[in-house]
Amino acid sequence: MMGLLNLLASGTCLALLGVLFYRHLAPSGYSMPAALGLSAFALAQAGIALSGSNAWISLCVALIVYAIGVGAEGFARRQDARSVILMGGSLAGAQAVYPVGGFLAIFLVPALVGLARGRAEPGRSGGLLVLLFFAPCVAALCFACFANAFHFEGARLLAALGPARNTLPARSTGFATLGSACVMVGIMPAIGPLFVARTAPGLAICAVAAALTVSFVLAALVGAVFTSRELSVVVAPLCVLAVSAWPVLRRRTSLAFAACALSAMASWSVAIWATGS
Repeated sequence: MMGLLNLLASGTCLALLGVLFYRHLAPSGYSMPAALGLSAFALAQAGIALSGSNAWISLCVALIVYAIGVGAEGFARRQDARSVILMGGSLAGAQAVYPVGGFLAIFLVPALVGLARGRAEPGRSGGLLVLLFFAPCVAALCFACFANAFHFEGARLLAALGPARNTLPARSTGFATLGSACVMVGIMPAIGPLFVARTAPGLAICAVAAALTVSFVLAALVGAVFTSRELSVVVAPLCVLAVSAWPVLRRRTSLAFAACALSAMASWSVAIWATGS
């Protein structure tokens, strides 16, 4: 029964990801076939979660990362109430399902406020910082109290930032750190053009990718254990968000397909290597 529920929840999350990917790509200047193809590549990458137990948890993380990316794009453009609520709520939700949520808020929020400083009136930066940190900080305190009351096990630092999920047999810290870095390298072809264009939304996506990479490595160093499967699922929404933020180029569609394909191949290659080692 539990296996059937897990399969149903995983299928629902994967279908929802596919719909969100397509709806994000279609208005970005890609044709319908191109948007469908790019969404299929991203779903193939996210589908690696189905090869493990509790796949729906990893797919929920992908949904949260997608929400964080959309919120970061909106915040870089407008700094309005909707983007602040979406960012704060997504960062708070990340702490509920993944041990990197606290680290992600610490690194991402100052970066986004720094991007918005040039577009904000003097004196607004401090207020934006407080607003973005409010929901993650409240969530961290709630999870810390909850963990203390019910005696969750986990790394001491992560226990204060969110419940750690060590769902694997013990792996070496060095291997986990290496896996974190290797999988996240797969996003580089997709975010590369964003560095060249240097638009505010594009740089916000770069900030999300950089903050996730640093968060995974630091979490691994303090004792959290990840699978390459979990990391690959996180990269899938980042690819979609990145290629949707690309400026209009002569070979934009073909380059986007190449970037998404390389990212998927890198993720699956690391996953197969990790499984066989």
